[in-house]
Amino acid sequence: MKKILIIIIAFNFWIINAFSQALMNEDFESYDQGPIANQNPGWSDFTMATADVKWDGGDFTACTEQDNNRAYLSYTSGDNVESRVVVSSATQMQLDLHVVNETGFHIRFNQDNENIFEYINSINIQEISYKFIIDFYNLKAEVYINDTLVQTSSIENNYNNLTSIDFSNSFGKFKLGCIYLTDITDIDNDGYTIYSDCDDNNPDVHPGATEIVYNGIDDDCNPATLDNDLDQDGFNSPADCDDNNPNVHPGATEIVYNGLDDDCNPATLDNDLDQDGFNSPADCDDNNPDVHPGATEIVYNGIDDDCNPATLDNDLDQDGFNSPEDCDDNNPDVHPGATEIVYNGIDDDCNPATLDNDLDQDGFNIPEDCDDNNPDVHPGATEIAYNGVDDDCNPATLENDLDQDGFKSPEDCDDNNPDVNPGAQEIPNNGIDDNCDGSVDETAHIKSIKHGIKILPNPCINILSIEAEEPIENVSVFDFQGKEMLIEYRSKTIPVNQLPSGIYVIRIKYTNGENSVATFLKI
Repeated sequence: MKKILIIIIAFNFWIINAFSQALMNEDFESYDQGPIANQNPGWSDFTMATADVKWDGGDFTACTEQDNNRAYLSYTSGDNVESRVVVSSATQMQLDLHVVNETGFHIRFNQDNENIFEYINSINIQEISYKFIIDFYNLKAEVYINDTLVQTSSIENNYNNLTSIDFSNSFGKFKLGCIYLTDITDIDNDGYTIYSDCDDNNPDVHPGATEIVYNGIDDDCNPATLDNDLDQDGFNSPADCDDNNPNVHPGATEIVYNGLDDDCNPATLDNDLDQDGFNSPADCDDNNPDVHPGATEIVYNGIDDDCNPATLDNDLDQDGFNSPEDCDDNNPDVHPGATEIVYNGIDDDCNPATLDNDLDQDGFNIPEDCDDNNPDVHPGATEIAYNGVDDDCNPATLENDLDQDGFKSPEDCDDNNPDVNPGAQEIPNNGIDDNCDGSVDETAHIKSIKHGIKILPNPCINILSIEAEEPIENVSVFDFQGKEMLIEYRSKTIPVNQLPSGIYVIRIKYTNGENSVATFLKI
């Protein structure tokens, strides 16, 4: 009768390394001779079969060819012994074993007592490191001896779960060493199992992969490698508009003119605070929407409206003086300290106290004031006769020759009597110096008034002789009404016998262009 030793090992998950999870492990190091169940409560001896157990010492590391442990569960009684270990399944599993073949080795992989895959080795007296891979995802089973692939078999697609593993000496005796079953599921074939690969359906996600930020995926399966909130300010991108600057995030204080959207709110202005379409520093006053490049420069407001210092706001005539101190900022010749040019109608020195007109301060400007240096001469002033001054600046107001007889005072010895003047006829016995020669009622000759001329005789009857210090060009004779009686005699002897009796004026023209006037009496 076949004796069956069923070995039941409770499954518990624990990570052996970064690439797999142990589903079962045992190296029998704690066993003595006798039934297994007596030595380890995790085993059950359903057939009460005994095992020849011995241990060479050492610590369990793994079921590899480098494992120096020599603890074996030896089936040496001669009976047919079948041992079963119950396991929890995975999509892809790897079973590592150390076996010493004495006469043969038989192993089966089962799903609910149905044989998924089995392997028989009848090679005698060999210590072998086995590795079996059961891959339900790719529906294959692989056998490795001492890390060399020796067999690949297909698994029917109705199998997807490993529930137990049977060890049997049906084909010979063997000594079973360590057993190590691990879950090596790597569905995306990226070289990392599901226990280290945080997304085993994505071959681009696994430990060591490059973390692609902001894709919402832990690409390198390392939570410490940031996928978002790279600046660790508590805000994720895209809400955090600069995830490399911890000072930039929603709710931060907007620092104007730093070129950063500090609070990640485009509505919070960082520049162009006055919303005139121009940024600082091109906009020289970003708090005034009327000030920006291209604005109209409003002169004299103290503001650089167009943000162009070359566009003048004051001192438009570039004379070094600003308005209003410069009273005419369009004329560089007008400014404080300039020379006042009188009578040009301009306040050249911008000082109203510096007179440009009415220099004599009589209330009248030139040219209305005909003498702006004499405050007594101006329109409306009293005309003072005979002072040689047009006091009232009115040529129609007589200042001399008041009697309008053609002779001025003092030559006219009575300028209020038109009948008394140097050209009048002396009327005898009237007690008046009619001809202003200084004699009253005389009948003597009339003296010449210029150039020491003499007119002889005077009075005369027929011939008038002229004596003069200058050469004479010609002589004319006029009556007192201005009618020319004798025309341009070119001689110093003038016949007057044809003239009626009366007083006449003689005009003598000299060769030097000058003239003399005298009077004579024709009797």
